[in-house]
Amino acid sequence: MRVVLAAGKRGHYYLTARALRKEGVLERFVTGLYFDARTPWQRARSRSDPELRGAPVVSLWPLEGLYAAASSAFGRRRAIMRAYNAAFDLATIPFLRGGDTFHVANTYALRSGAAARRAGMRVVLDQQSVHPLYRREAIRHAYGRLRSPPPPFDSRTDERIARELEQADLILAPSRFVFDENVRAGIPAERQRVVPLGVDTELFRPMPRVRQAGEPLRVLLAGGIAPAKGVVDLLEAARRVEGRVRVTLAGRIAPGMHEHLAPYVHLFDHLPPMPQEDLARCYHRADVFCLPSYFEGSALVVAEAMASGLPCVVTATAGSAVRHGRDGLVVPAGAPAELVAALEALAGDPALRARLGAAARRTAEACDLASYGRRLVEAYGGSQCARAAATA
Repeated sequence: MRVVLAAGKRGHYYLTARALRKEGVLERFVTGLYFDARTPWQRARSRSDPELRGAPVVSLWPLEGLYAAASSAFGRRRAIMRAYNAAFDLATIPFLRGGDTFHVANTYALRSGAAARRAGMRVVLDQQSVHPLYRREAIRHAYGRLRSPPPPFDSRTDERIARELEQADLILAPSRFVFDENVRAGIPAERQRVVPLGVDTELFRPMPRVRQAGEPLRVLLAGGIAPAKGVVDLLEAARRVEGRVRVTLAGRIAPGMHEHLAPYVHLFDHLPPMPQEDLARCYHRADVFCLPSYFEGSALVVAEAMASGLPCVVTATAGSAVRHGRDGLVVPAGAPAELVAALEALAGDPALRARLGAAARRTAEACDLASYGRRLVEAYGGSQCARAAATA
């Protein structure tokens, strides 16, 4: 088995490349901007990986350079993103040689996936988020709670994703939530495998946490600061227990979000996007991780927080491995009152935080890179019969 992996942005795919390399099946990793780990440019740390040194990485850096320049000049426009996705998709085709399995992230898989199938390769689509039909429902719900109209939906990208899902031999769903929503959208269960994301349990690991007497509960939310992440729900919960909780938001603030954050500026601190090593230190400074998202494929930040020994408060739609009462707390999306109850329970019970955090670490250890690689290879083996079973 020889696997060509392709993904235009980092996401979790550096970890996927690591896992496949350790399994001895990685033929080639096609990605966007990438620096060899020996580079002295500290600002490039987030686009390199020392564990991939010497790996067969193909960097399509001119494409991502053009994308970055266009985004800087004209803003983060959907047309620019669509153009980058389509260009990366086409540029991947020459690098399919030597592989029998094409593992590709959705939005980059339409032309390259068709070319791979013509070459006799199995096409394994890595689904990054929930099905577009559910995502639209969730976005409407999230913006409706803020009494704001949702932004226009990107129908062209949604159509592209739907076509990629249809042509794939196998779909890797990162969570049961994604799997179930795919089934609801008409995708047969036989063409899917649930493969939870792998996590770097060496970089993200528990460290001693020192708390001052009377210090508020330190709650971290990492990721895009946007309505669908449930950020305002978390801040509203913090307001209701004011003085007992301090929130840190780590990530890029989405356009138009500042007006929704303004009433809560006294309740949170904001940190910009940062390299993984710095993010690991953020987890060590927190007492609780919270992601009350309206939808996720499976947020890697939750797995990282669990690996760091943090109890997590998440929604059932966050696509996480958190089990309510065992290694975290699960609440409904769009329910600040439920968040209040969860945060109050954790703020008032250090023993509960310790128990849930220790269990979270054990759950993360079962999703380390070695087990992730094994699950991927097992899923690839099933892809040979997936489409035949679906069409029988």
